[in-house]
Amino acid sequence: MALVEQDKSVIQTAWFERIPMPWWALAVVLLTMPGWANDFILFQVMGWTFILGMIALSLMFLAGYGGMVSLIQMSVAAMGGYMVAIFGSSGMGEISMGLPWWLYIPIAIVIAAIFGTIVGALAVRTEGIYTIMITLAIAAAFFYFTRQNYTIFNGYSGFNLVVPPMLFGVDWRQPIPFYYLSLGCAVICYLAVVYVSRAPFGLALQGVRDNPRRMAA
Repeated sequence: MALVEQDKSVIQTAWFERIPMPWWALAVVLLTMPGWANDFILFQVMGWTFILGMIALSLMFLAGYGGMVSLIQMSVAAMGGYMVAIFGSSGMGEISMGLPWWLYIPIAIVIAAIFGTIVGALAVRTEGIYTIMITLAIAAAFFYFTRQNYTIFNGYSGFNLVVPPMLFGVDWRQPIPFYYLSLGCAVICYLAVVYVSRAPFGLALQGVRDNPRRMAA
């Protein structure tokens, strides 16, 4: 038993030492930022940086590991946001359905995933500039459609006062909870991309990027 515990401590120490010191310094800065930064920095700067970073991370994954440059990421994220406002609660009571958060969040994720899958099915047989152009065209069409549709998307006004879920008795609209929530989601997405890139699927995706003819064979 003592030998097993000693082996575990050695493995944990080796894992700890493999993380570069700048990463630990960055983690300390991010975790302690609410103690010395104001609400504007936490909410408007860092919170939105994490959100836009997660969207950009998907572009990096497709372009860096798959060699496919797509411009549809913001539209997929917008679809998810619209579905949260439509199926949840917002200032537009005549459009929003007011479903509970444990129901409208999965619905929004599924609809956004279906939308992204449909776009991917249309763009998967293209490459290079053609992939960029078809995803850009769909993104532009989605943008103008939502701006002109007032029945579902409320046109140019969009949705305001979207009510966040009350989970664990925390108001996630406040700067500090919003900051830690967006930080946690960004870390999870980053670790997921790192894991997938080293998994068989990620290696196959890199093979398609480097030599599609050999991978097709």
